[in-house]
Amino acid sequence: MRVDRQRRSLWSAVAASTLSSLCVIVITGAVGSVLKPRLLTARVPLWALLAVAGVLLVALCSVLLHQRSRSHRTKRVFLVISAFDQKHYLATLIRNLHSVLEQRGCALELRIPNPDYSAISQLHCLRQVIDHRDDYVDGFVIPIIPPQADRIQKDLVEFCEEVAVPVVFLDVEPFENEFHYPANAAFVGYSAAEIGETAAGWVAEYLLRKQAPCPTVLVIGGWSQYRRQQRFKEELTAKLSLVQMIDGTADFDRVWARDMTRTQLKYARADGRQLDVIFCTNDEMALGTVDALLSADPATVAGTIVVGVDGTPQAQALIEAGPGPLRATVRQDSQKVAETGVDLLDRMVRREPVPARILLPADVSARD
Repeated sequence: MRVDRQRRSLWSAVAASTLSSLCVIVITGAVGSVLKPRLLTARVPLWALLAVAGVLLVALCSVLLHQRSRSHRTKRVFLVISAFDQKHYLATLIRNLHSVLEQRGCALELRIPNPDYSAISQLHCLRQVIDHRDDYVDGFVIPIIPPQADRIQKDLVEFCEEVAVPVVFLDVEPFENEFHYPANAAFVGYSAAEIGETAAGWVAEYLLRKQAPCPTVLVIGGWSQYRRQQRFKEELTAKLSLVQMIDGTADFDRVWARDMTRTQLKYARADGRQLDVIFCTNDEMALGTVDALLSADPATVAGTIVVGVDGTPQAQALIEAGPGPLRATVRQDSQKVAETGVDLLDRMVRREPVPARILLPADVSARD
């Protein structure tokens, strides 16, 4: 039970005890007035004592019934997400969270920003949670963290303080230092830096086997997960002596990634180059890139491969089916995230000591 609800239970117990005592006093007085009418009825009529006793009994019953109904009410857990439209990884994560919580007798309430990846809209969702904080035992937040994160981080700290229930952040780590987390908050998910490093390691091995003299790598990302592409570029540059990298932004949208890829293919063809690898920081954009490659001239894209992030079922199916341009994805296990996140919340509710960050190990699902 969370802190606020513990206080409410304590006050309910005190109120019930007080009302019970008053009832005993009044009823005792009523009985005494019956036994000694000459002593008491002159001061307080019997009917008045009985009326007061009845009112107190009704109040006592109301308190007890309210307390019982609250104890049997389904526990509600909030989930504030960053995006919704065509986000298959988030949809899978939501489904897994719902399943795990349902098994534990909890109901999941979803709050969606409009439009996707809007920090202002997400703050509005957080404010709605605060306004109804008595309805929740705890909750999850998938935060929107722009490159200039100072302001939104301050807002997240204030949210945790005001909502006053355990909060677990998922998918995107809001703070770079674990000491910046509020006392009632923690993170469960994958390190953006490790995702970038893992993808860079796989791509570097592939390009070394291919023995391309100066490979060209297109990186398509989005500002809400900019740490992934940033770390990928740093690691790949460190591993390969010569590599040309091109940056693109599609904000995790499949159609935007398809159009971005088509544009870069035209530029490469005009320069007499070929794109060796296209790294997309989520599978949704990777699938859009695959759409562009499949509709392009096979002679110009025959040697181009695509690497994604998330390990969504559709991406996994394309990789396993082969042959095709999608060759690998850095897998994030949404079931593991859901189970670990719910377990962490349970421990926080029980006031057990917990780590501020739980980072799960990333791995690559690939076709050789």
